Amino acid sequence: MKKYLFGTPSNKGLTLVEIIVSLALLSIIVLSIIPLFIHSAQANKNSKEMMDATLLAQTELENIVNINDHAEQSNLEYMYDVILQKGYKKDETCENCLGINKDGHYIIVQLKNISKNNHPNESPTLGKIVIKVYQNDQKLEQESQMELVIPWKK
Repeated sequence: MKKYLFGTPSNKGLTLVEIIVSLALLSIIVLSIIPLFIHSAQANKNSKEMMDATLLAQTELENIVNINDHAEQSNLEYMYDVILQKGYKKDETCENCLGINKDGHYIIVQLKNISKNNHPNESPTLGKIVIKVYQNDQKLEQESQMELVIPWKK
């Protein structure tokens, strides 16, 4: 950088102080931007994990709906038995719950009866499927949940 002393150019160049000040400013700018990149990478990782868990829940839900659609007759007991045959194990965390480890996640399927009518002697006409996907079988962090009401076939 040329400086002019009394109208004549000086060829001394940059001084050590100017270089140190430039590096300090550049360091402050770079250090203030680095947390944005770290946060962005972490948000992308969390988003991918959530999308994977949601896709897993959706796939399981579609499999169960497919079983119900192709059954001649379905109810809670029938669906419970069919899902047990698919490798699920009884899960004691809730009523009518089945669980399985799949793709690094723990999946819980809960089946419920929903009565569309108020007659106590009639069998329920609707069922509710709840799919919960956890990070692992310790069930500390739930990553996804899907619910669907389906008609039981008589």
